[in-house]
Amino acid sequence: MKWKTIAEYAESQGVSRAAVYKAIKIGRIRTNGKEKKFLRVDGSVSLSETRTQEPDNIPANPEKKPVEKKKTDQVDIFSATAKAKLMKLKAEVELKNQQIQSNRKSMIRNIAMVMMEGYSTSFSPLKQVLIELRLPEEAIKKIKETVAGCAVSFDAFMLEKIEDEASDLYK
Repeated sequence: MKWKTIAEYAESQGVSRAAVYKAIKIGRIRTNGKEKKFLRVDGSVSLSETRTQEPDNIPANPEKKPVEKKKTDQVDIFSATAKAKLMKLKAEVELKNQQIQSNRKSMIRNIAMVMMEGYSTSFSPLKQVLIELRLPEEAIKKIKETVAGCAVSFDAFMLEKIEDEASDLYK
């Protein structure tokens, strides 16, 4: 008989360590009786050979223990703990939702500020020129066309910024 570690035995049998532990638990593999890092298994036994054998450590007719019924006036500590954890998680979700709403409002304010900055930057030269000039009807028509082009350019710029902000928000 050659003693092997769990990892060595699992590798030699082509199974996971969990499968080896399960086989030990049901008595298909003999161990050296030690625990944790000192636990060794009989390396001379193949897992496939023990599939049809009766387990070593399980009695043929195991006694069934009667299931104890809980008293109705008794508080189940595990369910109380689970309820407390659930309540805590719900509170954390609510807090996160509030933080998301706050972040969205902040993002909208930031976008508005960027829009105002873009508008001021884009149209301030035009405003200055219009103040200085007293233009005839034909020149005003040309300026209107130019302003319309500037507005389209401004809209495209702002849509790009908003899409960038939205994609950063949902990453």
